[in-house]
Amino acid sequence: MTINEIIKKSLQRLKQENKLLTPDNYSEIFCEEAKRSGMVVEDCNALSTYMNMLDEKSKKSLQSYRVKSVKELVRFLTSQLRLANPTLASELNDALFSLVRSMAQSIEMLHNSEATKIAQEVINNIKNMPSVAQIEHLKKSWLNFMTLYDDSFLERLSQYGTLDKKSLQATITQLHNPAAQGEGGSSESVALLVASLVPSIASSVNDKLAALSETLRQDPDSVATPSVQQHIKEAIALRITLDKRAFEKMVGSVDSVIEELSAQIISMIEQSSQSVE
Repeated sequence: MTINEIIKKSLQRLKQENKLLTPDNYSEIFCEEAKRSGMVVEDCNALSTYMNMLDEKSKKSLQSYRVKSVKELVRFLTSQLRLANPTLASELNDALFSLVRSMAQSIEMLHNSEATKIAQEVINNIKNMPSVAQIEHLKKSWLNFMTLYDDSFLERLSQYGTLDKKSLQATITQLHNPAAQGEGGSSESVALLVASLVPSIASSVNDKLAALSETLRQDPDSVATPSVQQHIKEAIALRITLDKRAFEKMVGSVDSVIEELSAQIISMIEQSSQSVE
């Protein structure tokens, strides 16, 4: 088979396989047809020729890339040269270490004691150039953490509000939201508290009790503040005092009535005795 016949057959294959007529596609099919016909074409052996010119270390690295064309070989060699550049490699290492340090510092803020411990160990090692063994140790620590980490403890919060495992902040916000505490929430509890501040015996409400009750009605959440809690304690003591005074007044009135009745009864008895005589 002549070279022209190989060219013609290659073009026919491109058409049959619906491949675009590009240099790479044509070269691939042409070399296959040439090899099939037993013709040796120097350009078809260029990839093997160039690969055999590499050192043993590069050949070993090249095996995992499955290079099929000269273009791919050039791309591989370019990447190797970039890594072989001391300045570029140093800059890349510095950037990666800076990234790892920032990630570790961020993890320290996530309120997990085990993760914080490992993150601090990473930061301490990053300060100096860590050895391969140290990096492997840190990697295993993170793998163990990921394997053993159990977030089921968060389920306990579900009874107090909406649980969002993707955002702990969102969960905490829901827990502090009065609307998430059930219908009525703290407002209902405060309404009961206000009702308990009304004197049970005294007929009128003291101005201080009335003012505190109004404050709690307007802002139920204020019940959690130290100042309002102190006012509530004082209000309870005041309510007891008012009830006690009202009770003493009522008892005094009853005593007066009893004394008057006693006097009248004695008078009636005496009059009856005199009339009998």
